[in-house]
Amino acid sequence: MKRLHRALAAAGALASTAALSACSYLSPVQTDMPYNPTEGVSAKLGVVVARNLAIVSSAANGKGVLMGAVVNQGDSSVSVSFGAQPGVTAGSMDVGGRELKTITTITFDSVAAPPGSTADLFLRTSEGADQKVTVPVLLPTGALATLKP
Repeated sequence: MKRLHRALAAAGALASTAALSACSYLSPVQTDMPYNPTEGVSAKLGVVVARNLAIVSSAANGKGVLMGAVVNQGDSSVSVSFGAQPGVTAGSMDVGGRELKTITTITFDSVAAPPGSTADLFLRTSEGADQKVTVPVLLPTGALATLKP
């Protein structure tokens, strides 16, 4: 009788090990999925990649400051412009070949969206690439207090 119990326990342990290890067989590996590990969002415009894009603003219809970084993965210099509406530029910056630049000087006279929501941002490069990106609007508190418009 003891042998039967041991055999059943061993068979049960083997079956549950096989069943539990198969759970991950059909699930994708989450570390292989790209994601934004920060508060902002990313955008790719040809050889230019924008990272951690967000607008810092105190209130709806108030002034705003764009935060983030731009990386030029190409060899030649590129100009990148930013606007809250298509065709309207709030500011631009030149990024040299293989260079990363932090965005801190692009300001908006009025950001329609209140903090805690999202706003559209229009990016354009001198190479003709353009993209609309939906970015979060953040309050200028904590580490973002230095970006208060």
